[in-house]
Amino acid sequence: MHICIDAQGQVAYQGMPCADGQRTRAVRTFSTSPVDPAAAARTRSIEQEMDRRNRGGGVRATTRVARPAKAASDPCKAAKARRKAMIERAGVKRGYALLEEIDREVWTLCKGF
Repeated sequence: MHICIDAQGQVAYQGMPCADGQRTRAVRTFSTSPVDPAAAARTRSIEQEMDRRNRGGGVRATTRVARPAKAASDPCKAAKARRKAMIERAGVKRGYALLEEIDREVWTLCKGF
């Protein structure tokens, strides 16, 4: 890259040598470094994993219902366990509507607690 200054003091950064009437302030050269194959492979792997996670645009409309606990002595505790499992399965892309649906059973069985 050539840094050129014209007669009025204006600085121009350009890829070609300075034109007549300009003076050269500096010439900077840049070299490319070779690509590390291991770093490139890691980057591709991370990109593929992020694409896989982001595919689908969020929580799916059909959510599997957790199995009821065997011999659940307390239906409230069982409902809370199912709610926890469903929230973990939904991940960070859960919306208010899904949370409301998930909480409905807990509110009914636990009387709001």
